[in-house]
Amino acid sequence: MRALPLLPLLIALASCGEELPTVPSTPTAPPAASTSTEDCATKRDFFPDADQDGYGPSDYARPMCAAAAGWTDKGGDCDDGDKRVFPGAPELCNQVDDDCDGKTDEDPTDGVDSFVDADGDGHGDPARRAMACPGQRGFSTQGDDCDDRQRLAWRNAKERCDGVDNDCDGETDEGVKRTFYKDKDHDGHGDPAAPVSACDAPTGTVSAGDDCDDNRADAWAGSPGHCT
Repeated sequence: MRALPLLPLLIALASCGEELPTVPSTPTAPPAASTSTEDCATKRDFFPDADQDGYGPSDYARPMCAAAAGWTDKGGDCDDGDKRVFPGAPELCNQVDDDCDGKTDEDPTDGVDSFVDADGDGHGDPARRAMACPGQRGFSTQGDDCDDRQRLAWRNAKERCDGVDNDCDGETDEGVKRTFYKDKDHDGHGDPAAPVSACDAPTGTVSAGDDCDDNRADAWAGSPGHCT
């Protein structure tokens, strides 16, 4: 059957008293997709990203359906004014917490091969290597410390009479102890046959070992008529 023109058909219907249907002049467009926080069932936290480094400060989280311009779904940025600073960024020798871990200049990518220097004597523990900034406190480029708890101990240091292996040769106080002598009669003169090697005089000893009779307080070398 041949289709009738639309306008004559409408005129014919009107003459019969029928109500005319409304015909839109243009097709209706579908509603635009919305990112409003009110229009989705599941929302996520987004963060403002002022420096556009892909991370925003966690303190300014906002739940949204999708990221708006200038927002990111990654938080943790500790300086949103510097695009070189964000979680996981390379740590550099610049006195800045580049990777937002709460530390500054730790294990820097532009550092020098160093050793941990826990006692601050300028000599590091050879078993504890690390990258550090030049001159960084707590590190040394010399890994020759045998006791990183003692500030006066490293390889070839001067041996001191202090109960410490200062020069890292495996011996303690070698060559620096003094000789004292037991003074049983307390006359200030010790028995030459009873020497004691020590850094400081032990109780009951003296530095003079010239007592010829350590049982008599009036007898020592040079005392009148008693020692020859």
